[in-house]
Amino acid sequence: MGAIWKDMEQCKRAGLAKSIGVSNFTVENLKEVLVVCEFPPAVNQIVFLYSWQSLQPLIEWLLQNDILVVAPSNDAEHPDTINVPELTTPEIELIRNELPVSPSLWPFW
Repeated sequence: MGAIWKDMEQCKRAGLAKSIGVSNFTVENLKEVLVVCEFPPAVNQIVFLYSWQSLQPLIEWLLQNDILVVAPSNDAEHPDTINVPELTTPEIELIRNELPVSPSLWPFW
């Protein structure tokens, strides 16, 4: 994985990317990258399927390591099959009260 990450860093150095991110990486995957990287991942896109609580340790680790968390929306793909409870934490409530945009736009704000 280190060699692939080094190639991605070359793209960033060449101005082909502003940031480098990953998708569905575990803490272990990210630790492998962090050992060899010059530019750490800016974001980890993870899928919230049925229980965001199971992802809580990963999310906390990402936030502690200054890696943003984003998730694609599954509602459009499976509107009748997904019943995900609203994600609510004190941090999310603070953001919800501070930003004048919907939660789907928070990563871009």
